This record gives sequence, structure tokens and C-alpha cells, in this order.
Amino acid sequence: MKRKYRLCLKHYLYSGNDGYHVFPQCPLLLDEEKCPILIILIQNYFRTVQVLKGFERSRTRHRQSLIPLTERQKLMPQLSSSKAEADDENHLLTSSDATDATSRWNTARRLLIEEREKLSANLIAPIVDGRIKMVTA
Repeated sequence: MKRKYRLCLKHYLYSGNDGYHVFPQCPLLLDEEKCPILIILIQNYFRTVQVLKGFERSRTRHRQSLIPLTERQKLMPQLSSSKAEADDENHLLTSSDATDATSRWNTARRLLIEEREKLSANLIAPIVDGRIKMVTA
């Protein structure tokens, strides 16, 4: 069973330090100059989870999406096929009706993505499993 993963690592780990000897043999997708700072990405992700779970209020209207762009694109055909069926049934719409229909589909798209984000937010449940020990001299 062979799987492929994409990881976000610091250069130190990618160089094979701390026992991670497999990483130097793997292709580097983006270097440090082209990537956002890792700690900022992690903070934004967990802040978004807190907002979605209702533990924190959003400070701005904008927030990081929990759904990757590729998964969003997979969700869109589901809506597009439903929209095409509805358009076939109602092909004699006036322009205001068409605007209302577009608005409804945009709302449906947004709700589908929000629902999926809430499901994704519930997948994060860290536990202490005891693998990391504090060693004192």
C-alpha cells in the first residue's frame, strides 16, 4: 500500500535532521521564499476552526477556508448538474427571475461549502498519546 503525501516542513527537517532521513530524497514543491510562514498558516487554520465551532468570534469578514481548492472544485459539479436540470425546466425565465435563480445557486454553493467546513472542523481532535517525552538531565 503506497500513499503519497504533501507535507509542509521547515528546511531543518527537510534537510534530514532529527532523524527524518526520508525527506531529502523527496521532491520539494515550494521553497521557503515562495511559501507563507508556517506558523501563520497553522495559527490561521486553528483560528478558523475556533470560529466555526463558535468558541471565538471572527475579527474580520475574511477567514481561511478549511476546504482545499481541489475539493471545492469537486463539490461544484454536484451543484452544476442540479442547476442544469433546473435551468432546463425553467428555460423561459425573465431577467429578474434569472438573477434570483443565480442568487439562489450562489447561496446554495456557499451553504454547501460552509457545511463541509463545519464537518472538517470537527475532524481535528488532538489527544496526548505519550510519544514525546521531556528528558531532563
